[in-house]
This record gives sequence, C-alpha cells and structure tokens, in this order.
Amino acid sequence: MDLYPLFQKKFKSLLQKHQTRLLIAVSGGADSMVLWDLLEKCKKEQKLSLVVGHVEHGLRGRASREDAAFVQKQAQKYKTPCYVMPVRTKEWAEKNKRGLEESARILRYQALARLAAQTKCQAIVTAHHQNDQVETIFLHLIRGTGPGGMAGMCSVSPLPIHETGIERTQCTPVKRVPLIRPLLSTARSKIWAYLTASGILYRKDSTNQQSVFFRNRIRPVLAQWEKARPGFFDRVCQLADIQRDEEDFWQQYILRTERARRSQISSLELKPFLRYHKAVQRRILKHSMGLTDFATIERVRALAKVKKPKQISIPEGFVEKTSHFIVIHKGKSVLGHKTSTRSPLSRAYKMPVPGQLRIKTDSRCFDICARVVRSLPSGWKKTCTRVFVDAEKLKAHSLRVRFWQPGDKFKPLGIRGHKKLQDFFTDQKIPFEQRGSIPLLVNSQGIVWIVGHRMSNDVKITTSTRKIVEIKSNEKKGVGADPSLPTNRDHI
Repeated sequence: MDLYPLFQKKFKSLLQKHQTRLLIAVSGGADSMVLWDLLEKCKKEQKLSLVVGHVEHGLRGRASREDAAFVQKQAQKYKTPCYVMPVRTKEWAEKNKRGLEESARILRYQALARLAAQTKCQAIVTAHHQNDQVETIFLHLIRGTGPGGMAGMCSVSPLPIHETGIERTQCTPVKRVPLIRPLLSTARSKIWAYLTASGILYRKDSTNQQSVFFRNRIRPVLAQWEKARPGFFDRVCQLADIQRDEEDFWQQYILRTERARRSQISSLELKPFLRYHKAVQRRILKHSMGLTDFATIERVRALAKVKKPKQISIPEGFVEKTSHFIVIHKGKSVLGHKTSTRSPLSRAYKMPVPGQLRIKTDSRCFDICARVVRSLPSGWKKTCTRVFVDAEKLKAHSLRVRFWQPGDKFKPLGIRGHKKLQDFFTDQKIPFEQRGSIPLLVNSQGIVWIVGHRMSNDVKITTSTRKIVEIKSNEKKGVGADPSLPTNRDHI
C-alpha cells in the first residue's frame, strides 16, 4: 500500500488547527527526505507553510558541509525556505562532559527551538519512525528505566529542551513548541519502499555505522530479533502504547487524588501515604512530588517509615521527615540531620497580644497583628482577614501560630460541635496544596482562628464580653523575612 494516504491520515490527526506553519528537521538522510516529500505533497490540501531546518553538527568535516549544501539545493527545488544552523558539538561535549551523541541531540533541539521562534513556526516535525522507537525503548532498558521509559517517544510531545544546555549555550529563553512525529508508527522498510519508488535523493551518514555510538551497536541485534520473530517491532511499539496510556492515567489519578504541588516545598501527609501500596507510593513521589530517580524514590519511601524525625540529602535538595509529614525541599542543601533545621510548616510561633508576628514559607508570607480595643468600631464589617474575639476566652498567654496537623479539629463560628479541619477545608473547596501553608492561631484549648478563613465559636463576643482583641492578617506573596517577635506591651 502507498505510504502517502496513511501518512496523510495520521498527520492530519496529529496536527491542530492553528498549526499552519511548520518547521521540518531535515538531516539529508533517507528518513527526513521522505518526510519532507510527504509534507510537500499534503501542503496544498492542508494549507501549510513549510520551513526547513538543517543542523550542521560539524562532526564529519567536509561530509557535514556537503550534507548542508545538499539540503539547501533540495530546498531550491521545492521552493521552500531553508536555514542551516552550525553547532560546535565536540567543544560543547568536552565543556559539559557529555557524550557526543547526547551533545548532538541537545544542541540539535536547541537550534531547532530557536529557529522555530525566529520563523514563527507553531510546531517542529521530525522523521522518527518505528525502528527508532524500538531502539529508544531498549536504550532506556539497558541504561535503567521505569514504566515511563517503556513508553518510549510520543507522536506529539513538548520539545525536549535540556535546561542545563540552554543556560550554557544561549542567553535568551526559548519558547517550547510541540514536536510532531507522524512516522513514529511506520516501519523503516515502508519508508525505504516509498523512497525507492519515488526516486528521492538522499545523503548517507557514515556515523550511522560507527560502533562508537551505542545505538548503532544495538541496531543490528534488534534487526536480528525482528528477522527471527517477524512482528517483534510491532509488539514492542504496542507495549509502548499501552505503557504510555498507563503513565497518563497514573499521572492524572495521582494529581487528582493527592493534589500535591511541585514547588520549592512539597509535603505529603504520612499516615495516608504509608497506607498505599508501594507501587502507588512510587507514583505519588514521581508524579506529584517531581522525583524521577528510582534510588531517590526508594530512599524517600524508606525515610517515611522511620519513627524519629530525620533529614536526608537528595539530588533535588533535601527531604525532611517530621512527626506527621514528609517535606521535600527543592533547590536547597540539607544543613544537618538534626530537627533544629525544621521547615517553617512544622514549627509553632508565640503570638504576642498586643503585638505582631511575621511568618514566612518559601512561597507565602503572613503578617499577623493583635491589639486590644475597648469596643467594636462603628460600622465594622466581618472579613476573612480581621476578627474580633473575647479577650478572656482568648487565653493570650498560650497563644501560638502553627500549621495544619493531621487530626486537627475546631468549633467553627456559627456551627454547633467540632469539625475536622480536613473536612472544613474540603467544604470550603480549599485546594490540598494550599492547606498545609494556612496559618492556624491556637491556644491551650484548641484552634482560635483559621487565618483568612474562619474563627472559632469558643472565642466569639457575647453580651458578657468585657474586653475585645482585634486580630488582623495580611498575606504578602513571595518570600518574607524571618519570623520576628517585637517587644510585647500591655499583655492581657
């Protein structure tokens, strides 16, 4: 069967309506030249504007320059804009201590991303095919991978720009555009059949035969397996499709059920986490907490079972185990293995009355002020950030500010009896990722005020109230100063 009708149908299903200007990654080899020819054929019907990008890696001297000249000549034939982008692969590899193959890939994607931005292309199209997919999956297996690595490449995915590489090779940020692989489910034998039948010219890359690249070493082994068991490549790609759907399900499920955040500080409640099967625990740490290394995930799982508070270093920063939470601090170094370096979320701060207190987390900063007033101000309005309470019921000598702990209960104003804080947060539709960073004003008898939300029925003003305390909170976005306790005056 002719390749074009199948390609046309597949490509149309992958392309979005706004994607009308496309950048084709063309090396000059057989695969990319076939892709280019197919896109030229469907250009008119789908009203597409095409741009060709060729990355000259400088690894083969004169042959590399001839590849670039060949692509430019073919672009003149098709009357398609063509851009050649030279990169210094060897220099970059030596400087960043990376392999040549990996360095070439990183620089290639960066160059294509920049060109897409310059030419205002909405997507980049590459010639990855079924054989490439199988090789990629087995490379992942050999190097060590989890279920995500078994999913291989996607037909449509974000451009895999390496942040480290961007920082070291350019000063301006690169906008990510989608990467489309319309030939990913197509066997290379079909691509070669189309190439031969259409008489398409192409260049041979001698590095594809060099054993210095590990991919080239496993290619003939996989080809022998396909020959011994025809359909082997199809079955591997079928497994990748299944695994990709599994990964998508788990990511959506974990984010929906746990709703933990990927930020500078991420936290998990210990008891529910430990009740999960270890397979689910790994998924939570990967999809919700952003940990990718298997060894790191296992170390965090082991830490969760430790009875005493403890900290461990991980590549992303450090992990702190408190009495009730696992807290992951990203981008920081652990200062020690003593609980004196606890997270602000696990500490309690004395609240002076009158006086003020500033509490900061990595992403939020609260200024809480308290003062004694003789009476309620005329025309005062009830707000979430200001409350008036009975001074005697407040028990100011034991007043503290802390954060949510499992099992917390309080008596919401206007409601009889106690209510679990978790249930209150759920009823108020407060996202899980925000709950752990909401300050709680507490005294010796329990929660006085969920700052910014609801005060307790226990401290409400009545006709017998003799003295009133006004408490206000002001939240500042971003990082605040360290908690400060000014000199107390006129304590109750």
